[in-house]
Amino acid sequence: MHGSHRCPHWDVHTSLAVSQEQLRKTIGPARQYEIAKPAEDVKISANFWNRKTGAVEEYHKPNKLQKRKHQINSLAFDVKEKATELAQRRSSGNLTKQQTQAKYGW
Repeated sequence: MHGSHRCPHWDVHTSLAVSQEQLRKTIGPARQYEIAKPAEDVKISANFWNRKTGAVEEYHKPNKLQKRKHQINSLAFDVKEKATELAQRRSSGNLTKQQTQAKYGW
């Protein structure tokens, strides 16, 4: 077996026993993954004057023009729609005390 990178001390019949406790200690704390909630129907009502009908109408979703003009109802709709994503980002950014100590070796 010329050119083989086989260790001379390696025995093919050797088995390795590792307890789960030792394995958990070396890996560290279990990571907690948050499951994203399905997108909810966001309803923010806003009243607008319709000049064709001459009446005030209530809308729940902003239209293209309202989004382009950054009207307050479209901004509120976006914030409400992305609230769960922002909360998940905020919670994942914070390290636990143990993780911070491990990072700096205290």
